[in-house]
Amino acid sequence: LSNTTNQIDAVLHAVEIAIENTAWVVPNTLHSPDSLYAITERILKNNDFIYGSAIAFEPNHYPSEGQYFSPYSYRGKNGNIRSRQLGTGTYDYHYMDWYQIPKLLNKPYWCEPYYDDGGGNMMMTTYSKPLYDNNGKLYAVITADISLEWLTELVGSIKAFDNSFNLMVSRNATYIVHPNKELILNETLYSSTYGEKDKSLKKMQDDMVNCRAGQVLRDKEGGKFFVFYSPVETTCWSVAIVCPRSELYLGVKKLRGLLIILGLVM
Repeated sequence: LSNTTNQIDAVLHAVEIAIENTAWVVPNTLHSPDSLYAITERILKNNDFIYGSAIAFEPNHYPSEGQYFSPYSYRGKNGNIRSRQLGTGTYDYHYMDWYQIPKLLNKPYWCEPYYDDGGGNMMMTTYSKPLYDNNGKLYAVITADISLEWLTELVGSIKAFDNSFNLMVSRNATYIVHPNKELILNETLYSSTYGEKDKSLKKMQDDMVNCRAGQVLRDKEGGKFFVFYSPVETTCWSVAIVCPRSELYLGVKKLRGLLIILGLVM
């Protein structure tokens, strides 16, 4: 569990560094809007784990380009890097979380996982960094998108025991990874357990949304289950492994039986 959260943290941190190392180039190319595509394309060429990148400008920053102007580069189905203008009347990025929240907070921001309909057209999360002119006025937000498919595969690859399963929730407790795919982005740790009266459940929920590691023993129909959970420090997401208690202590029971037999023989 620790290895997995560390791997996720490493990728997310690498995304942050990639954007930080590129953001300083943008002011030098503002005189030529079309040259901005070269920046977003270079971000993808130099970072295989980034699916897409945009430089999304404030409304009418370039009057000749209209209200929406956001050079966007992304990976096509065959892996080739493609570019297009992202903003349209039907895709007004100015009101989307990945643009609006870092603008309001005045600092870089990892948005909650979402399905990007009209942009990347997949489940992803976006790292956004606000850009300011010499007067301290925001003129654009530079972003990096990462697909959550690799995240699902990574968390799903944890196989602690034959009958254990894994899940992952965002800082708002929304399921990012779950064995029941219908729950992903549609249910939360709270809504899916509504009505359950279990003190260990309350502790687990509080810990997982507050970036704390821990473990609880849950008593549900079908037996008792241990839940081990650990946070992804960069985003405060939480990864959990759910193990049947009987399976967790199976090795101990076998060892105890062996010791009894050895004791009798001696």
